[in-house]
Amino acid sequence: FLILLSVGIDVKLSADIREVGYAFNPVEGQSGGSEITALMESKEIKKALVKIDEARVIVANEFENPVSEDPDYMTQLQMDEEELDLLEAVCYMRQGKYLKAKRALRQIVQSAGHYSHEAELLLNSL
Repeated sequence: FLILLSVGIDVKLSADIREVGYAFNPVEGQSGGSEITALMESKEIKKALVKIDEARVIVANEFENPVSEDPDYMTQLQMDEEELDLLEAVCYMRQGKYLKAKRALRQIVQSAGHYSHEAELLLNSL
């Protein structure tokens, strides 16, 4: 009986988090990631996650070897990295990965970065 109850709760949490994930519009208020958000909107979540990983590599390389030392450029790179974190969390939500999404959203909130407010709203809606 406990196994069935546990499975039932997992299915419910998975369905709930998917609903919240799809209610969140990643394009609204976001600065970039058009290819990623297009994949997310077309429900190609696995492909979106691959693109997020690819974008992380590009951003990490830019941090290591910036094309500009301009503080605004470095701030934009930080925002891009934070945006990828949020998009990844929403992808996890849309996949129904409750614990993984919740953990990712908590990390975003704790970082107190540019997208922490959005992450907190998503966490509160779970």
